Amino acid sequence: MNRFVAEKEYHTEINVNDVTSLFTLITNPHKLFAEQSGVDVKGYKTDYENVFNRVFLDYTDVEPQHKTMYEKDYLFTDFWGPFVFRGQEKQAWPLETTQYREYMRLGKKPAGKSLFDEELKILREFQRQYKRFETARPIDPKDYYEWFAVMQHYGAPTRFLDFSYSFYVALYFASNNVLFQDTDTASFSVYAINRPWLEKRYKKFLPADILDLYTDPVHGDSFGKSYLIQEKIVNSKKRPFKSVINMSPFHINSRLAFQKGLFLFPTDIDCPFMENLEAMLVSGTGGHINDKVLKINIELSCVDLIYLYRQLDTMNIGAQTLFENKLDSLGDMLKRKLIEGRYSDVLSLNKQQKV
Repeated sequence: MNRFVAEKEYHTEINVNDVTSLFTLITNPHKLFAEQSGVDVKGYKTDYENVFNRVFLDYTDVEPQHKTMYEKDYLFTDFWGPFVFRGQEKQAWPLETTQYREYMRLGKKPAGKSLFDEELKILREFQRQYKRFETARPIDPKDYYEWFAVMQHYGAPTRFLDFSYSFYVALYFASNNVLFQDTDTASFSVYAINRPWLEKRYKKFLPADILDLYTDPVHGDSFGKSYLIQEKIVNSKKRPFKSVINMSPFHINSRLAFQKGLFLFPTDIDCPFMENLEAMLVSGTGGHINDKVLKINIELSCVDLIYLYRQLDTMNIGAQTLFENKLDSLGDMLKRKLIEGRYSDVLSLNKQQKV
């Protein structure tokens, strides 16, 4: 990876190839940006400080209710605060929902078939069977988002895509099952999406009747979680529109709490998630907004990857804290022991060289 920052058509890529730079990027990104120098993908000298300012400090397009939060909480404290994160085990993987992936797994979508219809069939069957297995609080049949969140929790295919408010949690999921290459390096990625931008941006794509419901004194709410809004979005097969909406359920289950989770979901589920997102990344003048979606490509040596595992473990980020079944943590620990055993000679040599 020769380029630290690469501005792509719809997003900006940040490339990191050692664990020290990775943690500097997370904890002190302006320092890393200031230290870097190089050439961007178009062949021009890159001013990384300007890239940093545009990505992290530009709040001119944030809605008024977010501006104070953005200035007070993020600009001078937590630069990654406005972002939500998703770890991907392979850099080549696009962002994709389980619903779309499972539906397309056996080939192209059949002509005349719609995922909108299939989604409602799956939802109905889940609702019919739910009480056989779960005796917890009842869920209103009209609360689509709550149902999708529960379905996602139990592994059913849904339009929801898991994200986290924590960069470190995303790192865990990105790196936990990676494969070493022949060169004893592992590569994975973390997507970072600016949440205040997303919350403002998707409303520009809503049909007028749905947008009006956000301020409706009877049926609406500013967060768009009213049952009527949900119903119109979920049943928009006849007039689909492309966008991505972020959502946190009112009732937080243990998995969401442990993983500091939330969901992003596409509104046109007959299209891939990335197609919905890219529709939002085209400005009104036809240009591309490529500084609100970041893709951090990470390539680490075996030694650095083990160091990353150890750092996450000291931060208490692992299977023992991210999952309900605590026996998962034992399996995770044994898997890490196996990796460290395989590379024990490299770790020992590396330790001697540092001494």
